[in-house]
Amino acid sequence: MTESVIPLNKMVDYNGNFYEMTNAMVKRADALTKHPENLKEDVKICSEAIREILDGEVEFSLGDE
Repeated sequence: MTESVIPLNKMVDYNGNFYEMTNAMVKRADALTKHPENLKEDVKICSEAIREILDGEVEFSLGDE
């Protein structure tokens, strides 16, 4: 069995605001669509955005845009 691209255990264990986290994931996915050449081959944009947020590679906070 292959490892999931999305760290589901981190999503289940997340104690913060899910609305904020989901909003950050959507905005990160949108940013990645503008530069898909920076992604590894066979990586899905949404999966990568979710992984980056849950792994702490991209920080987010609620605030003005």
